[in-house]
Amino acid sequence: MGKWKSKMQQGLVELPCRRKILRYNADYDLSAKEGADTLAYIALLEEKLLPALLHTFWIEAENYCSVTKPWFASRIAFPMSLYVPGKMSREALNRILLTKGGPPLYSLTEVEAQIYRDAKECLNLLSKRLGTSQFFFGDTPTTLDAFVFGFLAPIYKVCFPRVQLQEHLKQLPNLCRFCDDILTCYFRLTVSGHSPAGQDTADANLQKLTQLVNKESNLIEKIRLSLFLCRWMTTFVRVLSIPLVSSQRSSLLQVEKKLVQ
Repeated sequence: MGKWKSKMQQGLVELPCRRKILRYNADYDLSAKEGADTLAYIALLEEKLLPALLHTFWIEAENYCSVTKPWFASRIAFPMSLYVPGKMSREALNRILLTKGGPPLYSLTEVEAQIYRDAKECLNLLSKRLGTSQFFFGDTPTTLDAFVFGFLAPIYKVCFPRVQLQEHLKQLPNLCRFCDDILTCYFRLTVSGHSPAGQDTADANLQKLTQLVNKESNLIEKIRLSLFLCRWMTTFVRVLSIPLVSSQRSSLLQVEKKLVQ
């Protein structure tokens, strides 16, 4: 087992080198300086932009309740859909406070203001680095382009009630064009290569779906509360040893069965 594990680890270490030799690497044509720039900008994204992205999706109350929570809950089986989004929101908050909440930033309001200042500064640096080029290192996408797109596309495309970071991004037209070009070239839905028609209709349908999922999520929470109250009442009666009339017991069980269905 140990030998197999060591071989697997050795293979994972050698894989990037072999891919580069076989030209299976997006950064094959980059110079050493450009490779170092790639690592530096990726570190910048994770240090400056990621906290604001986490806050926008998971901490900002309006965005979380109307967009993030319904989307994630709709893809997770019940009853975990009632627990996992909240857990992820708490983990995002803890991460932000642990990494950005040191002195002199003591309150959450001060931390929020700082992370959005850092994020806007990061977007400005990315815009300046991209300039008028199609991609960050010329006409061919690299690892850095994939990283930047992964951070920018959710901010650019998701319809949030609170759009502080989105508004700043839309003031940088070259970054918006960068996202649009990648969506058109690599995520198109038509064979012709053009953007699919009816994008406004698709966005409207997506918004309606979000509202529907949000209503269903609220309904599930109400059902869960009703079940909890019914079971609590039953347990309370049993603990106090208060005899139930058979008709009352049967009616209570029927209500509980209907709620479960």
